[in-house]
Amino acid sequence: MEQTHRFTKYMLDLYLPEGLLPEPSFRWKQYYAKYHATSFYGTQCMFNLRPVVLELAQFVHEHGVSHYRLEGDMLMREYAIATDGLYGTVRSLVQHIGFISTGLASFFHRASTFDGSSAF
Repeated sequence: MEQTHRFTKYMLDLYLPEGLLPEPSFRWKQYYAKYHATSFYGTQCMFNLRPVVLELAQFVHEHGVSHYRLEGDMLMREYAIATDGLYGTVRSLVQHIGFISTGLASFFHRASTFDGSSAF
């Protein structure tokens, strides 16, 4: 993925709960898929390139710390929309461990594509 998108800023979501994988037409490779940032689900586990981390840290600090406007995961969603570089692994590499959502959702979610063999 880094070779394909080496000059592009992108965020890689390693956790996608059931029903949030994009249509097959959005699948770029066997292991990851681009999806619309408006569908960004949360920050359970993310991989970001160093340039993205630096920009994102500044953006979150400006809009979530210095002048609080939104929660951190929603600010990451705004950043992903602005950069149009959000990807997710086709198979979740991590699992949500809580029995109650830690975010704004009122429902419990799990990634059915997670099999535990790649757990950290």
